[in-house]
Amino acid sequence: MARKKDRLKGRFSRGLDLLEAGEVDAAFELGRELEAEGHPEGYELQALAYVRSGELEQALIPLERGIVHEPLAWALHQLRANALSDLGKQYDAVEAFRRALDCPDVDEVAVYYNAAVSLASYGHLEEALERVCFRFPYNEQTRELHVLSGRLRLSMLTHLKRPQAALREARALITRETCFGYLDAACGGLFAEQALAAWAAKRSPEIARESALEAVGLDRSEPVARWVLLELSEPVSPTGSLYRIEISSVRPGGRGESDRRFAASFRVVAECPPEALELVRHFEPAAARESIALAECTALEPAAGRVRGVHTVGPEWCLESEAA
Repeated sequence: MARKKDRLKGRFSRGLDLLEAGEVDAAFELGRELEAEGHPEGYELQALAYVRSGELEQALIPLERGIVHEPLAWALHQLRANALSDLGKQYDAVEAFRRALDCPDVDEVAVYYNAAVSLASYGHLEEALERVCFRFPYNEQTRELHVLSGRLRLSMLTHLKRPQAALREARALITRETCFGYLDAACGGLFAEQALAAWAAKRSPEIARESALEAVGLDRSEPVARWVLLELSEPVSPTGSLYRIEISSVRPGGRGESDRRFAASFRVVAECPPEALELVRHFEPAAARESIALAECTALEPAAGRVRGVHTVGPEWCLESEAA
């Protein structure tokens, strides 16, 4: 029995990996196979394939079919609630979340988190804040949900005009993450919300800037942090320009892996190329900054009066492994 469960879990994980790789049709077919074998995960995988393709109405079809056969599968109710919420069917979504919570063995924290996201998207921030909780253990398996829940709480507190409360919670959450040795893109989201709260508090511009720089160093595409940095910046002089800048840097490899050289591109408003390079330096991981090399810097157009800073983060790509 345990082996069958492990095999099923492995196949479902493979389906999720296919979706992540953009192989939607292959994931959908695997979902159909799992459905034919009587596994509720098959309905879930088919629905996720439709969601990835942007076909939210279609996603409801396998979910509703699955709920007929597996009425107590809480994950199907939750996924249906998420799809209904994204389709603007707020009250149907709330009912679907309630049905998920009525199922045995439900992951209540996950359902409450998704319900809070839905409520927040409709502007019901106080009610959403009540749904986000941390009444579950913090460990390697639950960390992602802890961080997501924390970021959602910080965002809602700031938007409810309670930035000082958001700052207090942000400091506690970031301290916990760093104590456990986590400094990754997920942690970058917490720094971004701390930056936004500090900016909203109007009294902590340095904290806002430092937090935003920490965030983009962990996740270069972090939109909240980039917005805060631009809000805190000054316009360039009449001689400033919009530059397209391309850099390369060496990223340290993981355990047993070689270092690898990456390239990345940006659009930056700056006075001159050296300033443009300095502005993008913060968007690379701290361990890679000393190795940054300028590959290209092209002035695209005059930018007199525009705000100095990184306006667009382009793609990044691996160039090579730095073999020892």
